[in-house]
Amino acid sequence: GEPKYLNSAESPVFVKGATLYGLNWARNALRRDDRALLVEGSFDCTRLAGAGVESTVAPLGTALTEPQAELIRKYTKTVFLLYDSDKAGLKATFRAGDVLLRQGMKVHVVTLPDGEDPDTFVQKHGRDRLEAQLAHAIDVFERKVQLLQRGGWFADLRRKRVALDRLFPTIRAATDPITRELYVARAAEAVGVREDVLVRELQEGRIRPSKEPGAHSSRAGEAAKPEERRQSYLSTGARAERELVRVLLHRRQYADIIREKVSSERFRDPQFLQIFARLIDV
Repeated sequence: GEPKYLNSAESPVFVKGATLYGLNWARNALRRDDRALLVEGSFDCTRLAGAGVESTVAPLGTALTEPQAELIRKYTKTVFLLYDSDKAGLKATFRAGDVLLRQGMKVHVVTLPDGEDPDTFVQKHGRDRLEAQLAHAIDVFERKVQLLQRGGWFADLRRKRVALDRLFPTIRAATDPITRELYVARAAEAVGVREDVLVRELQEGRIRPSKEPGAHSSRAGEAAKPEERRQSYLSTGARAERELVRVLLHRRQYADIIREKVSSERFRDPQFLQIFARLIDV
Protein backbone atom coordinates (compact mmCIF):
# COMPACT_ATOMS: atom_id res chain seq x y z
CA GLY A 1 0.00 0.00 0.00
CA GLU A 2 3.00 2.34 0.09
CA PRO A 3 3.94 4.46 -2.95
CA LYS A 4 6.96 3.53 -5.07
CA TYR A 5 8.72 6.61 -3.75
CA LEU A 6 7.52 9.47 -1.57
CA ASN A 7 8.71 13.06 -1.77
CA SER A 8 8.93 15.27 1.28
CA ALA A 9 6.12 17.75 1.75
CA GLU A 10 6.61 21.05 -0.04
CA SER A 11 7.93 23.98 1.99
CA PRO A 12 9.51 27.40 1.38
CA VAL A 13 12.85 25.62 0.75
CA PHE A 14 11.50 22.66 -1.23
CA VAL A 15 9.21 23.26 -4.20
CA LYS A 16 8.86 20.22 -6.45
CA GLY A 17 8.12 22.25 -9.56
CA ALA A 18 11.32 24.26 -9.16
CA THR A 19 13.66 21.36 -8.35
CA LEU A 20 15.28 18.62 -10.43
CA TYR A 21 16.14 15.27 -8.87
CA GLY A 22 19.80 14.42 -9.31
CA LEU A 23 20.95 17.89 -10.33
CA ASN A 24 23.37 18.05 -7.40
CA TRP A 25 25.16 14.98 -8.82
CA ALA A 26 24.76 15.82 -12.51
CA ARG A 27 25.64 19.52 -12.82
CA ASN A 28 29.30 18.98 -13.75
CA ALA A 29 28.44 16.18 -16.20
CA LEU A 30 25.77 18.35 -17.84
CA ARG A 31 28.40 20.94 -18.71
CA ARG A 32 31.06 18.37 -19.60
CA ASP A 33 28.83 16.31 -21.92
CA ASP A 34 26.82 19.34 -23.11
CA ARG A 35 23.61 17.37 -22.78
CA ALA A 36 20.94 16.42 -20.29
CA LEU A 37 19.08 13.12 -20.18
CA LEU A 38 15.64 13.78 -18.77
CA VAL A 39 13.88 10.74 -17.31
CA GLU A 40 10.51 10.42 -15.59
CA GLY A 41 11.35 9.17 -12.13
CA SER A 42 13.88 9.05 -9.34
CA PHE A 43 14.59 5.35 -9.80
CA ASP A 44 15.35 5.81 -13.51
CA CYS A 45 17.69 8.69 -12.65
CA THR A 46 19.49 6.75 -9.90
CA ARG A 47 19.91 3.64 -12.07
CA LEU A 48 21.40 5.58 -14.99
CA ALA A 49 23.73 7.58 -12.76
CA GLY A 50 24.88 4.33 -11.13
CA ALA A 51 25.63 2.86 -14.57
CA GLY A 52 27.86 5.82 -15.42
CA VAL A 53 25.36 7.96 -17.36
CA GLU A 54 25.94 10.94 -15.10
CA SER A 55 24.20 13.71 -17.04
CA THR A 56 20.75 12.49 -15.96
CA VAL A 57 18.04 14.42 -14.09
CA ALA A 58 14.34 13.95 -13.41
CA PRO A 59 11.32 16.04 -12.36
CA LEU A 60 10.06 15.26 -8.88
CA GLY A 61 6.91 13.30 -9.65
CA THR A 62 5.35 16.14 -11.65
CA ALA A 63 5.18 17.21 -15.27
CA LEU A 64 8.19 19.26 -16.33
CA THR A 65 7.73 22.93 -15.44
CA GLU A 66 9.16 26.13 -16.91
CA PRO A 67 11.40 26.73 -13.84
CA GLN A 68 12.82 23.20 -14.20
CA ALA A 69 13.52 23.81 -17.90
CA GLU A 70 15.27 27.07 -17.00
CA LEU A 71 17.44 25.14 -14.54
CA ILE A 72 18.54 22.74 -17.27
CA ARG A 73 19.28 25.59 -19.66
CA LYS A 74 21.83 27.00 -17.22
CA TYR A 75 24.01 23.96 -17.93
CA THR A 76 23.17 22.86 -21.49
CA LYS A 77 20.81 23.56 -24.39
CA THR A 78 20.62 19.96 -25.59
CA VAL A 79 18.12 17.59 -23.96
CA PHE A 80 17.37 13.91 -24.61
CA LEU A 81 13.92 12.84 -23.42
CA LEU A 82 14.12 9.28 -22.15
CA TYR A 83 10.58 8.57 -20.98
CA ASP A 84 8.55 5.36 -21.05
CA SER A 85 7.17 4.46 -24.47
CA ASP A 86 3.60 3.78 -23.30
CA LYS A 87 0.73 6.19 -23.93
CA ALA A 88 1.26 8.13 -20.71
CA GLY A 89 4.99 8.33 -21.36
CA LEU A 90 4.47 9.72 -24.86
CA LYS A 91 2.10 12.39 -23.56
CA ALA A 92 4.66 13.37 -20.93
CA THR A 93 7.38 13.37 -23.60
CA PHE A 94 5.62 15.86 -25.85
CA ARG A 95 4.50 18.08 -22.97
CA ALA A 96 8.10 18.24 -21.73
CA GLY A 97 9.32 18.83 -25.28
CA ASP A 98 7.11 21.90 -25.68
CA VAL A 99 8.29 23.32 -22.35
CA LEU A 100 11.94 22.87 -23.36
CA LEU A 101 11.39 24.31 -26.85
CA ARG A 102 9.98 27.46 -25.27
CA GLN A 103 13.38 27.84 -23.62
CA GLY A 104 15.08 27.72 -27.03
CA MET A 105 16.56 24.27 -26.49
CA LYS A 106 17.32 21.39 -28.86
CA VAL A 107 15.09 18.47 -27.89
CA HIS A 108 15.59 14.83 -28.92
CA VAL A 109 13.48 11.76 -28.15
CA VAL A 110 15.05 8.40 -27.31
CA THR A 111 12.90 5.36 -28.09
CA LEU A 112 13.53 2.18 -26.12
CA PRO A 113 12.32 -1.32 -27.14
CA ASP A 114 8.74 -2.22 -26.24
CA GLY A 115 8.30 -3.13 -22.60
CA GLU A 116 11.51 -1.41 -21.52
CA ASP A 117 12.00 1.70 -19.41
CA PRO A 118 15.33 3.41 -18.65
CA ASP A 119 15.69 1.57 -15.34
CA THR A 120 15.23 -1.94 -16.76
CA PHE A 121 17.09 -1.22 -20.01
CA VAL A 122 20.32 -0.04 -18.43
CA GLN A 123 20.10 -2.80 -15.82
CA LYS A 124 19.95 -5.45 -18.56
CA HIS A 125 22.18 -3.94 -21.23
CA GLY A 126 24.46 -1.42 -19.56
CA ARG A 127 25.74 2.03 -20.46
CA ASP A 128 27.13 1.27 -23.93
CA ARG A 129 23.81 -0.01 -25.26
CA LEU A 130 22.06 3.03 -23.85
CA GLU A 131 24.58 5.33 -25.54
CA ALA A 132 23.81 3.50 -28.81
CA GLN A 133 20.11 4.29 -28.31
CA LEU A 134 20.98 7.95 -27.74
CA ALA A 135 22.86 7.99 -31.04
CA HIS A 136 19.59 7.06 -32.80
CA ALA A 137 17.48 9.71 -31.04
CA ILE A 138 15.35 11.94 -33.26
CA ASP A 139 14.02 15.47 -32.91
CA VAL A 140 10.88 15.73 -30.77
CA PHE A 141 8.85 17.19 -33.65
CA GLU A 142 10.00 14.50 -36.04
CA ARG A 143 8.93 11.89 -33.48
CA LYS A 144 5.48 13.46 -33.32
CA VAL A 145 5.18 13.40 -37.13
CA GLN A 146 6.41 9.79 -37.16
CA LEU A 147 3.72 8.64 -34.72
CA LEU A 148 0.98 10.48 -36.62
CA GLN A 149 2.12 8.87 -39.87
CA ARG A 150 2.08 5.41 -38.31
CA GLY A 151 -1.41 6.06 -36.99
CA GLY A 152 -2.72 6.95 -40.46
CA TRP A 153 -3.43 10.58 -39.58
CA PHE A 154 -2.21 11.86 -42.97
CA ALA A 155 -4.42 9.47 -44.94
CA ASP A 156 -7.40 11.76 -45.64
CA LEU A 157 -8.34 15.44 -45.46
CA ARG A 158 -10.33 15.27 -42.23
CA ARG A 159 -7.60 13.48 -40.34
CA LYS A 160 -4.93 15.76 -41.79
CA ARG A 161 -6.72 18.73 -40.21
CA VAL A 162 -6.69 16.98 -36.83
CA ALA A 163 -3.02 16.03 -37.30
CA LEU A 164 -2.11 19.67 -37.89
CA ASP A 165 -3.92 20.69 -34.72
CA ARG A 166 -1.69 18.24 -32.86
CA LEU A 167 1.47 19.56 -34.51
CA PHE A 168 0.77 23.27 -34.06
CA PRO A 169 1.46 23.43 -30.27
CA THR A 170 4.99 22.14 -30.78
CA ILE A 171 5.63 24.51 -33.70
CA ARG A 172 4.39 27.44 -31.61
CA ALA A 173 6.55 26.33 -28.68
CA ALA A 174 9.74 26.58 -30.77
CA THR A 175 11.19 30.00 -29.96
CA ASP A 176 14.32 29.47 -32.04
CA PRO A 177 13.40 30.92 -35.49
CA ILE A 178 15.39 28.37 -37.52
CA THR A 179 13.90 25.46 -35.59
CA ARG A 180 10.41 26.86 -36.10
CA GLU A 181 10.96 27.28 -39.84
CA LEU A 182 12.23 23.70 -40.09
CA TYR A 183 9.15 22.48 -38.23
CA VAL A 184 6.83 24.41 -40.54
CA ALA A 185 8.57 22.95 -43.60
CA ARG A 186 8.31 19.42 -42.18
CA ALA A 187 4.63 19.81 -41.33
CA ALA A 188 3.88 21.20 -44.80
CA GLU A 189 5.66 18.25 -46.38
CA ALA A 190 3.85 15.69 -44.21
CA VAL A 191 0.36 17.14 -44.70
CA GLY A 192 0.74 18.40 -48.26
CA VAL A 193 -0.02 22.10 -47.84
CA ARG A 194 1.97 25.22 -48.64
CA GLU A 195 4.28 26.60 -45.97
CA ASP A 196 2.82 30.11 -46.26
CA VAL A 197 -0.64 28.70 -45.45
CA LEU A 198 0.71 27.10 -42.27
CA VAL A 199 2.54 30.28 -41.28
CA ARG A 200 -0.67 32.30 -41.71
CA GLU A 201 -2.63 29.78 -39.61
CA LEU A 202 0.01 29.89 -36.88
CA GLN A 203 -0.06 33.69 -36.80
CA GLU A 204 -3.85 33.84 -36.70
CA GLY A 205 -3.94 31.27 -33.91
CA ARG A 206 -1.57 33.43 -31.88
CA ILE A 207 -3.55 36.62 -32.48
CA ARG A 208 -7.10 35.34 -32.01
CA PRO A 209 -7.10 34.88 -28.21
CA SER A 210 -6.32 38.57 -27.64
CA LYS A 211 -9.19 39.77 -29.84
CA GLU A 212 -11.74 40.48 -27.14
CA PRO A 213 -14.74 42.78 -27.34
CA GLY A 214 -13.70 46.25 -26.26
CA ALA A 215 -10.06 45.70 -27.20
CA HIS A 216 -10.28 48.84 -29.39
CA SER A 217 -11.76 52.24 -28.67
CA SER A 218 -14.83 53.50 -30.47
CA ARG A 219 -12.67 55.55 -32.83
CA ALA A 220 -11.24 53.49 -35.70
CA GLY A 221 -7.53 52.75 -35.41
CA GLU A 222 -7.21 54.21 -31.88
CA ALA A 223 -5.81 51.82 -29.25
CA ALA A 224 -7.89 51.21 -26.15
CA LYS A 225 -6.85 52.92 -22.93
CA PRO A 226 -5.33 50.68 -20.21
CA GLU A 227 -8.45 51.02 -18.04
CA GLU A 228 -10.68 50.02 -20.97
CA ARG A 229 -8.51 46.95 -21.66
CA ARG A 230 -8.65 46.00 -17.98
CA GLN A 231 -12.44 46.28 -17.88
CA SER A 232 -12.68 44.29 -21.12
CA TYR A 233 -10.61 41.50 -19.60
CA LEU A 234 -12.66 41.47 -16.39
CA SER A 235 -15.86 41.19 -18.40
CA THR A 236 -14.70 38.59 -20.93
CA GLY A 237 -11.26 37.08 -20.26
CA ALA A 238 -11.84 36.08 -16.65
CA ARG A 239 -15.20 34.52 -17.51
CA ALA A 240 -13.58 32.52 -20.32
CA GLU A 241 -10.85 31.23 -18.01
CA ARG A 242 -13.39 30.33 -15.33
CA GLU A 243 -15.54 28.49 -17.88
CA LEU A 244 -12.56 26.51 -19.19
CA VAL A 245 -11.66 25.43 -15.66
CA ARG A 246 -15.29 24.45 -15.04
CA VAL A 247 -15.30 22.25 -18.15
CA LEU A 248 -12.09 20.55 -17.04
CA LEU A 249 -13.54 19.86 -13.61
CA HIS A 250 -16.74 18.30 -14.88
CA ARG A 251 -15.65 16.80 -18.22
CA ARG A 252 -12.32 15.10 -17.56
CA GLN A 253 -12.45 13.35 -20.95
CA TYR A 254 -11.64 16.69 -22.63
CA ALA A 255 -8.34 17.16 -20.76
CA ASP A 256 -6.15 15.83 -23.59
CA ILE A 257 -7.85 17.98 -26.22
CA ILE A 258 -7.66 21.13 -24.10
CA ARG A 259 -4.02 20.45 -23.22
CA GLU A 260 -3.17 20.42 -26.95
CA LYS A 261 -5.25 23.49 -27.82
CA VAL A 262 -4.72 25.87 -24.88
CA SER A 263 -1.40 27.10 -23.54
CA SER A 264 -1.13 28.15 -19.91
CA GLU A 265 0.56 31.32 -21.18
CA ARG A 266 -2.87 32.59 -22.26
CA PHE A 267 -4.10 32.84 -18.66
CA ARG A 268 -3.98 36.18 -16.88
CA ASP A 269 -5.79 35.34 -13.66
CA PRO A 270 -3.22 33.61 -11.38
CA GLN A 271 -5.85 31.61 -9.49
CA PHE A 272 -7.43 30.17 -12.63
CA LEU A 273 -3.93 29.50 -14.02
CA GLN A 274 -2.99 27.49 -10.93
CA ILE A 275 -6.17 25.39 -11.12
CA PHE A 276 -5.80 24.87 -14.88
CA ALA A 277 -2.17 23.73 -14.54
CA ARG A 278 -3.06 21.16 -11.90
CA LEU A 279 -6.04 19.83 -13.87
CA ILE A 280 -4.22 19.27 -17.17
CA ASP A 281 -1.38 17.45 -15.37
CA VAL A 282 -3.71 14.95 -13.65
